Amino acid sequence: MGKLIDAPALSAQIPAHDGLMGFLPNRAAIVVKLGNGPMRVEMDSGAGGSREYFVEEGFAQMANNRLTVLTSKATETDSLVESTVQAEVTAVEAKTPAAGNRMEAERYQANVTKVRAKLAMAKGRRGKGN
Repeated sequence: MGKLIDAPALSAQIPAHDGLMGFLPNRAAIVVKLGNGPMRVEMDSGAGGSREYFVEEGFAQMANNRLTVLTSKATETDSLVESTVQAEVTAVEAKTPAAGNRMEAERYQANVTKVRAKLAMAKGRRGKGN
């Protein structure tokens, strides 16, 4: 676990549990439950352009003009390899839940949704060094 970014940003977009959410400087304070998906941060010109990650659940807080994101896992988009993520999708989809087990079925569906979103990001990297 560690710090990914600690620098001024122009904007950020995070995967809230109910959809993408954007943040600009001077936004009102808020706490948000994260879902799985892309987090994009547009950096100040002196901090090197934009950065993109696939984040997996957690929380975000905007307070005192500072966005803090706590997530169980953040993978830099540039490191996503489509063939590797496709293998992950195949493995997750192969683990079908037991019939009649609602909790297991919900967990299965959440995992499938997560890895498919990750695959979509990996596919989006085509032609960008992947």
